[in-house]
Amino acid sequence: MAIDCLDSLADASRKHDVETVVVSNGTPEHARRLLENREDIVLVRSGTNLGFAGGNNLAAEVARGRYLLFLNDDSTVEDGYVDRLIAALDRHSSIGAVGGRILSADGSLQEAGSVLWSDGSANHVGIGLPPGTRELSYVRDVDFVSANGLLVQRSAWEDVGGFDERYFPAYYEDVDLCMSLRQRGHRVVYEPRAQLFHLENQSTSRRFRKFLLVRNRLRFVEKWSAELTSYDDRPKRDGEAAIEHAIHRARGVPPRLLVVTKAEVPRSQCTLWDIVEALAGEGWAVTVVSHDSTDESGRADRLTDLGVDVRGGDIKELLAATGTEFEAVVMDSAFSCPRFPIIRSDGTEVPAIRVPPRIDDVRPTLAAVAAAARRAPGPTELHRISGIAPPVDEEFGPGSMTGSNEISSPVLRIDEVVTAPSEVDAQALRELRFAKADIEVKNEYIVTLEARPVETVAFLRAKTASFASIVANWMKVRMGSFRSRSKD
Repeated sequence: MAIDCLDSLADASRKHDVETVVVSNGTPEHARRLLENREDIVLVRSGTNLGFAGGNNLAAEVARGRYLLFLNDDSTVEDGYVDRLIAALDRHSSIGAVGGRILSADGSLQEAGSVLWSDGSANHVGIGLPPGTRELSYVRDVDFVSANGLLVQRSAWEDVGGFDERYFPAYYEDVDLCMSLRQRGHRVVYEPRAQLFHLENQSTSRRFRKFLLVRNRLRFVEKWSAELTSYDDRPKRDGEAAIEHAIHRARGVPPRLLVVTKAEVPRSQCTLWDIVEALAGEGWAVTVVSHDSTDESGRADRLTDLGVDVRGGDIKELLAATGTEFEAVVMDSAFSCPRFPIIRSDGTEVPAIRVPPRIDDVRPTLAAVAAAARRAPGPTELHRISGIAPPVDEEFGPGSMTGSNEISSPVLRIDEVVTAPSEVDAQALRELRFAKADIEVKNEYIVTLEARPVETVAFLRAKTASFASIVANWMKVRMGSFRSRSKD
């Protein structure tokens, strides 16, 4: 898998020099030989598995680039992947990290950014949508993007101290990193035009993965409990409306507009698309319902950059998924829709503004939208992050990340052993620390496995007692019936 991944990187950038650092993270010697023969990589060897965070932190120390791209070895990237992510970073200096659109092997959507809930659990947005779907194909701020194909500004990376290694061996490091970036004022963004394919779940068994997710979610909640109070509660059932609400919150809760266009009017000939661009540029969150998939005018990239959500399909289905909390509806003057008016959850009607297919000046329409809406975008609502609490005390005990990139340990501290270790000594101490961490996590896992038979026996005993009770009651009824018949 690593070879396929490395081969795909050959065409990931045509504009930038790329240095590829591969960490042999406790890899057996026979599996490492293929990597040792490659001249297009910098190979870093670790005799011990440093986990996801430790391995990537080591790679970042070796890397010399201005940007850091983290990529799993079970992934392959499309041509131009790196260039598209760097272009997204360079568009706004406030962006600290950007991730792409992750697809499964069959082309279905695996992740278009992710949302976080108040209990620390998360959802990958768009998971399972069919290949070629138009949904979620716009740039937006997100709670987090998985650190598979995640590009981070070196300055932002150093600002937060890299991945927190308390989550050894894996899971929640990327959630924590994005939370740290946003808490420091760096935006985290999703860029749909950068695509990669990911096989997923190749490194651990299902049971061990579930154990790690539960364990590390609790560690994440312990660290970020104050910040998580501003997030939505996880819905009892996964639903589109809850996901859409969380997506909107991550964008900073800008005022929402719905735009409806006629299928037969192409983007190059309809002024309504000029209005869409102008409104999105002023900070509105614009959702467009359109059956026109052609783009003769070259608007697609501009709309994507502005965060315009262009969807096809039925308006009723869209409203069921997104909710009806729009500030206004803008549509062609000739458009006729029996489902209007749209009623918000508070019983008020969403005002509808109709415009002709061609007009010379869009400014009156923009003013009409602002006048009809309950609120218009404020100066801080365009591309802003909300809901991040001030920094909290980072003294979280063993394994916490400090501002100097030094990892504390309850057993052994590097600064207690040597004052200026050589690179060889430092690596040996790093491997020792993670070897101990590996033992600790496996001991925790063993405890959970040992508890399962006890729980299973207790469960079976309860079921057996319940079944015995049912049988006894049934026998009483049958015997009573038998006695009654005997008397007759």
